Amino acid sequence: PRAAMMIQGEEDRIFPISGARRAGAGVERIYQLAGHPGRARFVSLPGLPHAYSRPFRESMYGWMRLQLQGRGRGEP
Repeated sequence: PRAAMMIQGEEDRIFPISGARRAGAGVERIYQLAGHPGRARFVSLPGLPHAYSRPFRESMYGWMRLQLQGRGRGEP
């Protein structure tokens, strides 16, 4: 499977964090069973609402740098 990253603000009022954590854990488990445990990641950002703010983008940039260029650890 291709790389997948899920980013969720912990103060999101549209999608509750509890459901997002369950979904993220499920996706990570499926990737693990498929033999690709490092290709799925769930990230929750404390104190942030449903948005695409700088912390979300920086998390995504680090992940893409790792997945597309093989550089870094997939973190901002």
